[in-house]
Amino acid sequence: MTFEWTKQEAQMIKRLWSNPETRPAMQLIIEELGMLHRPSFNPDSHITAFNEGRRYVAIALTAAINADLRAEDDGSSDTNRSPIPTATERAAVRAAEGAAGATKRRRIRK
Repeated sequence: MTFEWTKQEAQMIKRLWSNPETRPAMQLIIEELGMLHRPSFNPDSHITAFNEGRRYVAIALTAAINADLRAEDDGSSDTNRSPIPTATERAAVRAAEGAAGATKRRRIRK
């Protein structure tokens, strides 16, 4: 499962990637800090989990860079859209959805 960027967020990431001055920083974040082209396995499972989180960020940024934003355009103007939710707000929604899904799975097992 890849992080779902809003159109505005993906545009922002694409602008950073396309700018010759900020692209090296984005490459550093994605390739080195995100360990995109290195294995994440470590005998210590905690380090492996941490490394997988780093890779997830790199994969999510790469998905935003490669996203076809024209396919997502619904024709509405940006002024009619609600404000972009913060990362904390998105995490709270995902946590609530995950808790609801866990409850449903428990009910099925009974």
